[in-house]
Amino acid sequence: MFFKDVYEAVKEIPEGRVATYGAIAEYLNSPGSSLVVGWALHANKEDSGIPCHRVVNKKGIKYWVGLRKYFWDPSDMLKNSQISFHI
Repeated sequence: MFFKDVYEAVKEIPEGRVATYGAIAEYLNSPGSSLVVGWALHANKEDSGIPCHRVVNKKGIKYWVGLRKYFWDPSDMLKNSQISFHI
């Protein structure tokens, strides 16, 4: 059920805004569960309509996905949502 709650919370992030994994966990009354929020978003299917690119880590935009197999940078997706940021 927690994964579904994460997906619903992420759907509430307005276009042009971002949230951290920790903020989503706190919003769901589960502080300290930011890793589980990340797992839920990683398990999400790309074509689900959930704006996973609006969730970032507390240190910045870029982060590793999976077991460090590849590096995902949502910068282009965020720029398309009119979000400005500096790395």
